[in-house]
Amino acid sequence: MTSTASDPGVSVAGAAPGEDDFAREPTRESLLRPGRREIAAIHVPGFCDRRIAGEVAGKAVRHKALGNYHKKCTSTVGRVFMPHIDTAGNPDLTTRYHDAALPSINEVRALFAPCLSPVDHVRLLLQERRPSGANLLRLRGRPCFVGALRVFHPRTSVFPPHNDHFSSRMPHAVTPARDGHRVGMAVFIACKGPGEPLQYWS
Repeated sequence: MTSTASDPGVSVAGAAPGEDDFAREPTRESLLRPGRREIAAIHVPGFCDRRIAGEVAGKAVRHKALGNYHKKCTSTVGRVFMPHIDTAGNPDLTTRYHDAALPSINEVRALFAPCLSPVDHVRLLLQERRPSGANLLRLRGRPCFVGALRVFHPRTSVFPPHNDHFSSRMPHAVTPARDGHRVGMAVFIACKGPGEPLQYWS
């Protein structure tokens, strides 16, 4: 989990937060610790260049592909490009999602050009430092989209705590991870004001 912020700004819900809850660098050892439940997450303050991040945030809110999540509980949150959750088990939407996965990855990459996108940077670090690498998630034997841009509207967006358990929702579609763990990440590229502390639910 990365951000442009220079301060920690993260806590673990339901527990007294402390420095031992997080690693601050994505090293070979720290990348193994969340899977062993030794830490809640890896938080890297200042990972993104603020100027580039601000420019991309502006592009995101004006993007032609900006829509909203289809699930009722998150329908107030904007997103650029289709996430897997919006396929809702529909075969036609699922085919459209997989067809658009790699083109969408390339379009997100182009938004940050000529700089390396934060998602590509994280994937490269994971590939180099994580023992099992960082292969792109595949469902049904087809590549998935990584790098969705979320847009939270300050007064209207509601995003309840949740867990993305692909394997429990669709065990027949998931290619097993080599080390038994999958990696989730969020890159916060722009925030209006200090807001509330980010909470990770473990």
